[in-house]
Amino acid sequence: MKKKTYLFIGIIIILLIIMFVWLYSSPGFNGDILAVNLKEHINLAMHIHPYLEIEILGKNQAIPTNIGISNSGMRTIHTHDNTGKIHLESPYPYKFHMKDFFSVWGKTFNSSCIFEYCTDEKHELLFFVNDVQNSEYENLALNDGDKIKIVYKEK
Repeated sequence: MKKKTYLFIGIIIILLIIMFVWLYSSPGFNGDILAVNLKEHINLAMHIHPYLEIEILGKNQAIPTNIGISNSGMRTIHTHDNTGKIHLESPYPYKFHMKDFFSVWGKTFNSSCIFEYCTDEKHELLFFVNDVQNSEYENLALNDGDKIKIVYKEK
């Protein structure tokens, strides 16, 4: 009876080790989360929505529809419309940052530039999260419901 118990416990331990190795060798854990394409909104470990507004020289810039969406599926960070709602949907737990959205979009954003507009002696770039000025810019960790505003303006 003891041999069967030990055998059963051994099998369980081996299965747990295999499951652990499989989980931590998947794309979400090797730094390639932005390359994952989702086919549907199922089996998600996270699903959150921050909101982005961009103002350049007094004019609001539309956030395009379908950033990160192609015939291959939806990237883990994408848009469905031009409202500024960013969809963060991942099959793996992951902390997305502002730079991840701009990377998928293929646009420049950091503490000095938004798109081709960069700070100089006449212009400044301001960054707000939930109506509070913030200095994290591209390094901001994205959270559900955050209202993010980027403003490029004359000094």
